[in-house]
Amino acid sequence: MVTRHQQQTAATAVHHRTNDHFARSRVFCDIAGQFRYGRGNDGRIGAGKAQAQGEFARALARHPALRMTEGKKVWELQPDVDWDKGRAVLWLIETLKLEDALPVYIGDDVTDEDAFRALEHRGVGIAVQDAAQPTAATLTLRDPDEVRDFLAGL
Repeated sequence: MVTRHQQQTAATAVHHRTNDHFARSRVFCDIAGQFRYGRGNDGRIGAGKAQAQGEFARALARHPALRMTEGKKVWELQPDVDWDKGRAVLWLIETLKLEDALPVYIGDDVTDEDAFRALEHRGVGIAVQDAAQPTAATLTLRDPDEVRDFLAGL
């Protein structure tokens, strides 16, 4: 099991070694790193992505109880357990006794696909995509403005 101290240590190592990137520790959940196409330590545009990914790979090598997942401009180091956003949604429905509710899950990343699959027969998954892509979501919206309009219409 990965301890909070191990998560914070990995997050600190990644954060301090990447100048143009952001890492944060979500207590007892995961460590996420976001990147943008800025300059790396060598001054080259776009080099920062490879640099940040290397730091995450090194942190993963030092902490074998973690696994690394990749999303849209994000990598996450998570405890290597059978848990994802889909299981989290189902756990919330059960724990909050919302079995009779119609859950709506809106996401814009490949990491949201587990939740879309989990809700396939018991809720609505909505993928936010600027271009059509394969998804397990029930519906798709193009951008945050369409999400706002959809929510306003509920």
